[in-house]
Amino acid sequence: DNLRAASAVLSMGVTTLTGLEGNIEIPGGDANAAATWLAAEDANAAETVPTFRKVSMSIKDVAAYTDLTRRMIQQSTIDVEAYVRRQIDRAMAEAIDLAGLQGSGAAGVPRGLKNTAGIGSVVFAAANPTWGEIVDLESDVAAANALLGRTGYLSNTNMNGYFKQTVKAAGQGGFIIEGNGGGLNGHTYRQSNLVTAGDLFFGNWADMLMGLWGGMALDRDVAAKFLSGGVRLRAIQSVDFAVARVGSFSLGNDGV
Repeated sequence: DNLRAASAVLSMGVTTLTGLEGNIEIPGGDANAAATWLAAEDANAAETVPTFRKVSMSIKDVAAYTDLTRRMIQQSTIDVEAYVRRQIDRAMAEAIDLAGLQGSGAAGVPRGLKNTAGIGSVVFAAANPTWGEIVDLESDVAAANALLGRTGYLSNTNMNGYFKQTVKAAGQGGFIIEGNGGGLNGHTYRQSNLVTAGDLFFGNWADMLMGLWGGMALDRDVAAKFLSGGVRLRAIQSVDFAVARVGSFSLGNDGV
């Protein structure tokens, strides 16, 4: 089989909402209520006005189809239909993952984490971050009182190689990442080539929401290719992404 980029979003622990019907609006906080001290025994309390916002998700569809000719089915030495079904399944998963990370939010594509307004940011001095800049991402989220939940870093594989070959600080032993499958700065760490080279995400991934309207429909049709005796395989899935609290995430890169 062909090699594909590793899926990352689900492995980071995003919150999945299944069985949705219609567009979704989830209430969330915007500005907190605040209390003030009374200047005198008979002073009046000051009014506090918390404000609210909506986290919205709407149905967006991702789809793929492939036609198999009659001879392809008859002459294949493997179960070619099952093979193509697996290919379509992986293609769908990759498209959904990519949209969750960097979807544009236009032309029927979900808005991904990278293009969500209000998330934190750290500018790296070079293409790959220093140890201090890695910690700055954590500090950025902590400054928003959001350092909780399923926290973790997510990078591209090129940056992962850099982490394995670079010490944390001059004169100190120990690389940024030791071995395979370890954490980073005390948090979960994953890598995927679906992440743009040079980007490093950090945050509480439980605050990233993935909404699913039904399961993926993978259907087989002979009518479309009836005259030639072929088969059409088509998959479609309704999905959207949203960020519950933008302060829960920070994105680092060199700004280029």
